[in-house]
Amino acid sequence: MCSPNRQCRWGSGKLVLIAALAVMASPGFVRAQEADRKTAQEQAQFQAQMEQMAPMLRQMSLGAIDLTLEVLSQKETADRLAEFTRNYYEALLARRFTKVEALDIVKAVGIPALPALR
Repeated sequence: MCSPNRQCRWGSGKLVLIAALAVMASPGFVRAQEADRKTAQEQAQFQAQMEQMAPMLRQMSLGAIDLTLEVLSQKETADRLAEFTRNYYEALLARRFTKVEALDIVKAVGIPALPALR
């Protein structure tokens, strides 16, 4: 420190520079930089893995859609869905929904558990 009667040899800018260098050399600061580097590396690695998996995921999705459409195209499936729809409609009427309300609900439900195909 400088005494009030003496002029400091080091200007305040040099003092700030030394303090900044001391902080940057501290173990905590170095660990934080390493963590940031690891996070960036992990993100890059994750991105590369996703790019490699994308074609396989696409193929699996297309296969699932094809299988769903194949099952929905079968007469037995259509008969079961019609039976479900009739039963659902009648259950709504039994619960004192009006015919219009019951029909609106049945139309809104569509194919049960397959909202993406509506």
